[in-house]
Amino acid sequence: MSFFDNIQSAAARDEEVELFDILGSGYYAYLETGERLDIQRAFNFQPRIDDFNDYYSVMFAETPSAFFVFRQRVTEGKAAPWRAFLEIKTRRPSVFYAQACSLACRLRELYGRPRDAAPPG
Repeated sequence: MSFFDNIQSAAARDEEVELFDILGSGYYAYLETGERLDIQRAFNFQPRIDDFNDYYSVMFAETPSAFFVFRQRVTEGKAAPWRAFLEIKTRRPSVFYAQACSLACRLRELYGRPRDAAPPG
């Protein structure tokens, strides 16, 4: 089953992450809506940067109920708060995280590392 075939549903989200927190052995994201996401594992992914004055960083996180994509906009060297961007429900959660990691690595191979080019100016 491919990465895209494994997606059961995907819903757009747009909530600010007020806090990422580590308590004991848990890692949590608290959204502005009051929702707490119990993060089981996560990885950051930096898409290719074409404009160093305006770009996004991306985080992919697995929770017990779904997978979440967070993104953070960086403009003129200043990072905005992280925002929940996408919620993904899967058919086979046990393999989806590995599929996402593999896809992120493949994108890096195809498009190069984000900092290969020198920043402007």
